[in-house]
Amino acid sequence: MLTLTINNINNYKMKSKTENELDDNFDAFQDEEVFEEDFAGEIGGLSAQEQMALQKKAVKKYKDLDKIQIVDNFRAFILKEFPQIINGFDRSIYSQAKHTYWREENLFEFWLIPIKTYEKIKKAEDEVAERLKVDAQEHAEKMFPTWYENYKSWLLKNELKKSTKANVKDYFKQIKVKPTEAMVERVKERHSN
Repeated sequence: MLTLTINNINNYKMKSKTENELDDNFDAFQDEEVFEEDFAGEIGGLSAQEQMALQKKAVKKYKDLDKIQIVDNFRAFILKEFPQIINGFDRSIYSQAKHTYWREENLFEFWLIPIKTYEKIKKAEDEVAERLKVDAQEHAEKMFPTWYENYKSWLLKNELKKSTKANVKDYFKQIKVKPTEAMVERVKERHSN
């Protein structure tokens, strides 16, 4: 069996002249060679060969999907499986959600995906991140009156007389909300008035 490295594949890719030709050549190259050593070992009880077979099917699926479908599916998954992200966009949660989603979709090794498909997926990920940030901002606006009233009660309960940024951040941390700096300032300022 031929041992392939990322450099071998990148060199092979660079020989293509157009993106379409590149994807077609890469697909043929991928089908001809076994990338068993390129898979990270067993994942979820799957051998490298099983991962490779599943990845090939997944690549074909994502090659046919348009970016909007990918965005809708990925966003719906995150909101269902990682609902805490609505309480303030958190890159660590988003990163974990991406990792989980792509594993469930059987995309184990992104560097083995044809470039056009990979770029489509990355653009979809960026769009989902932006949409989730907007979702979190809209949720924060809707929840502000409730959060503010609860914050006032929290101050009293904890016998705190002054509203500080640290107090506001502590309150949000306790209710598992990741506020923006603007939200922290808004709560602090509103209480000071």
